[in-house]
Amino acid sequence: MIKSEFYKIRKSIKVKIVFLIIMIIVVCQAVDSIVYADFCLEQGGDYLNPMFMSLLSNNNTFSYTRIFLWFMPIFIVLSYTSNYYIEKKNGIANIYYTKVSRRKYYFNKIFASFLYSFLLSLIPLIINLIINNIFIEHYDGGYNYFALETYTAEEMGEYCYYSIRHPFVAYAAYMFSASFIIGMLGVLCQSICMILKDNKLSYIITFAIWMMYFTTIKYGVNDGVIPFGFGTSVLSQVLSVLNFVPPVVIGLIVSYIMCVVKKDEI
Repeated sequence: MIKSEFYKIRKSIKVKIVFLIIMIIVVCQAVDSIVYADFCLEQGGDYLNPMFMSLLSNNNTFSYTRIFLWFMPIFIVLSYTSNYYIEKKNGIANIYYTKVSRRKYYFNKIFASFLYSFLLSLIPLIINLIINNIFIEHYDGGYNYFALETYTAEEMGEYCYYSIRHPFVAYAAYMFSASFIIGMLGVLCQSICMILKDNKLSYIITFAIWMMYFTTIKYGVNDGVIPFGFGTSVLSQVLSVLNFVPPVVIGLIVSYIMCVVKKDEI
């Protein structure tokens, strides 16, 4: 059953279209960063670090980062999690029930939604990082981090200070934490699609919940997805990941009760 889910993902036209849209975003961001880095050098400025100019760092004049992150629930619901309602409506789910239990069908969907969403984030981020590292000119004598490098560890926080001096390690950590959060978002999207059985309404609800976590600092996810933040810490990064756990757990409980315990039918 889980193999069939990933087979459907690989063959899905919607998945390919969404991945293409995301790749356009990350390539445009890379080109913008490369052009800006070259412009800085031509004007006598300092070398910019490729990690500091990559997608998650959010240092472009045009915010490709917001488009990539904010619209992720739309991308996930459109390309994959909306399939649940379609399968139920067309009776395809009943065919699966003759081969596997409802419980196994449910958890296969949940697991596939997490892994798909995780990779939908991580793969473009890796490609974006590779492009920037190849084409942004390197310099062994030090980089410009928009003056962040001039602050002491006491002023900016030890974690940010460490990140500036080990940018690749720091950026890799944020790529995985951001992708893990988006993986959890995929689980939430799948749960809401199962609960509402209305794909149009699912777009609205998932987007609204997701945006709530970008409008609050204390309980948001910003510290888990944006690297090189002034005053951030390992704890704030971990807490940002944990902040998104409650809605995911609630969604899982409600969707499990409705789809497995109550054996909801259309």
